[in-house]
Amino acid sequence: MNNSRILDIRYPKNNTIGLLVHNDYASAAIIDGKSKLPSSKLIPVFDPCATTLLRDPKYANNTDSSFLQTETVCIHQNCLTRIVKRIHNQHVQLSVA
Repeated sequence: MNNSRILDIRYPKNNTIGLLVHNDYASAAIIDGKSKLPSSKLIPVFDPCATTLLRDPKYANNTDSSFLQTETVCIHQNCLTRIVKRIHNQHVQLSVA
């Protein structure tokens, strides 16, 4: 797969890589990934806002699930905002946003 088609790479948890690609190239990315990493497995439904992804020790003793969910959504939205700001091609930036 051409590197320019990968808009962002994230590592949401241990042994997990998230690729942000345009919808038109998603199937090609899956096929290419499976051929180059045959021992890997695809996670078709991954929730980037799952509270289990919070690894910061400041959340360790917090049991308020509503607060934790709000924090994960806020963290995820901040990551997405940074992704859009890093894209220099304005046409692509608007498509991603």
